[in-house]
Amino acid sequence: DLEEQFEEISEDQEQSQEELQDSQPAKSQQSQQQASEKMKEMKKSLQSMQSSSQSAQQQENLQNLRDLVDNLVTLSFNQESLMNDFRQIRQSDPRFNELSQQQLKLKEDSGIIQDSLISLSKRVFQISSFVTREVNEMNRQMDGSLDELKEKRISQATGKQQFTMTSINNLALMLDD
Repeated sequence: DLEEQFEEISEDQEQSQEELQDSQPAKSQQSQQQASEKMKEMKKSLQSMQSSSQSAQQQENLQNLRDLVDNLVTLSFNQESLMNDFRQIRQSDPRFNELSQQQLKLKEDSGIIQDSLISLSKRVFQISSFVTREVNEMNRQMDGSLDELKEKRISQATGKQQFTMTSINNLALMLDD
């Protein structure tokens, strides 16, 4: 392990110094050479560790990205299902309030996804403006849908839900690429 390698290098260097003090330059040079070789091995070990650490980080980032895409797809399907439910009812339907509550819950659930998207966009500046624009549009349309539902305007609400899905799908497609 690295600690052992470091100790061996230190010992070789101490031995080299003692040999120099004892007027044995050839032996000193040999000990110094051994220390140098061990340092090169240690450097390779450190580079290998760093490489595997970066690889693990990339795997974790990739998994986070997959999870984010899955969450966006689920959100889109849930929005579509809710939109279709609204298209089949009238204002007077007793399920109207229940469905409106589901829209509010979708809005709340999307917050976690949005936080992850914004965090990602801060790390990957190339997607920052796209993510910001689509997240803002998704919020604007979800809020608009909720406003229309308060006024019991189902067709306008479902139109806004459709635009919400468009933004969600745009984000999922961009991340999937």
